This record gives sequence, structure tokens and C-alpha cells, in this order.
Amino acid sequence: MFLSALLSQIASQFGQLDILVNCAAGNFLATAENLTPNGFRTVMEIDAIGTFTMSQAAFPLLKQSDTACITNISATLQYGATWWQMPCGGR
Repeated sequence: MFLSALLSQIASQFGQLDILVNCAAGNFLATAENLTPNGFRTVMEIDAIGTFTMSQAAFPLLKQSDTACITNISATLQYGATWWQMPCGGR
């Protein structure tokens, strides 16, 4: 509901949407053996499903623009591995 209202406000105020930046992230400070399946699922829902949901909802406005762009920002924690954030590349 909030998302529909937000996109409607963007359409009425600006006429179109040119850029969408997805950068939501969630995590639990837990080692791999202590992170529950529900905790991991929650992280995936925020990071992956949230990105999909926002992109899909914004698509009707984005396709009206000749210069539409979606940028997805991701963590770089996987490069060095992080003990306490397993979904992002914990050891």
C-alpha cells in the first residue's frame, strides 16, 4: 500500500521515474552455525525479494522514460569475509 502511494505521488509530481536505486540490506550478527534458517530467510527477503518487489513495482513508471536505469547496490563484505555476517560471505 505504501509503495503504491509512493509511486503514485512520484507520477503525479514528476510525471515519470528515471532512476531507481535499490540498496536495502539486512543482516544478523551471528556465526554461520548460529544463524537460524529463519534468520537467513529474513536476510534474503530483505535483500533479494525487496529488490525484486521494488523493481517490479517501479517498472510501469520506469518504462515511460527513455533513460530509465535501475542500480542495485550490494555489500562488498564477501571480498574479505565477515565472521559475523554469514549471508554476506561469512566464513
